[in-house]
Amino acid sequence: MNTQTYLLEFDEMDHPAQLGKVGQWVITFSENPANPQTTELKMTDVMPLQHDQGIQIRQLSIQHLNEHLWKITQIQYQKEAMQSTNQTEIGHIQQLKLLDKIIENFRKYDVNIKLYIQ
Repeated sequence: MNTQTYLLEFDEMDHPAQLGKVGQWVITFSENPANPQTTELKMTDVMPLQHDQGIQIRQLSIQHLNEHLWKITQIQYQKEAMQSTNQTEIGHIQQLKLLDKIIENFRKYDVNIKLYIQ
């Protein structure tokens, strides 16, 4: 089981709640009935590409922590041979590779994100 916490830091001008769509990624608000004061977003890949070992990222759920920092609360992905989204744990190295691909994709659209690991 992966115990790493992944944090995304967006540039001041790139607040994800104001982006809406970046390339093939659609960003929407998500409700959290357990904590309605917390802002949560879902970043959904509408045209998922195979990234690593037949794995395709489908969606990231992120929670606002402070001004520019967001915590990844869930990574949903799909394995090549499976039709449905798989939400089980994948290895730390695979997660890093997939997150790096997402960050690289966002940079193509001048949205700069830094990844931190706790």
